[in-house]
Amino acid sequence: MSSSAFKTNYQRAITIIQSDTVEIPCPWLMVMTGASTSVGLNTIQVTGANFYTLNIKAGDIIINKTANTISYVRGIIQADALDLVSNIFTVQPSNFELYYSQENAGISYDAPVIYNPHSTHDYTVLTAGGDIVKFDKIPVGVFPVQIKRINTTGSTASSTTIALW
Repeated sequence: MSSSAFKTNYQRAITIIQSDTVEIPCPWLMVMTGASTSVGLNTIQVTGANFYTLNIKAGDIIINKTANTISYVRGIIQADALDLVSNIFTVQPSNFELYYSQENAGISYDAPVIYNPHSTHDYTVLTAGGDIVKFDKIPVGVFPVQIKRINTTGSTASSTTIALW
């Protein structure tokens, strides 16, 4: 285990969107923010964007900030439109954040730890080591287990749970 799980000072943070499939994006890998100009089944279009120029690939991560949902990118439909694995954009305009995945960015970094800002919650997580584990009654504060995601299934976690690096 990396020493980051035992840190007391953290430099980066992101609010965690729970998902049974999509990992927590890394804040320093954000590519762009914006608002959708058109949406369809598993798609988002952003007039003026050029996802080819931005080097967006399958496996990158997009967050619908309006609906608080997350998906992997499946691919580029055209320069300003993305095909998504999940149908997270159902109304428009919707604000979004787009991130490179760790694999597509070609970098390695330590997985984050959880900061639980509210009352006691149960968390089902995918650990940095690849184990799916349920932690019952995690108290307010930093929980020193490095995670890749908080699963929707089996978690009572708040929508304001934070990942810290």
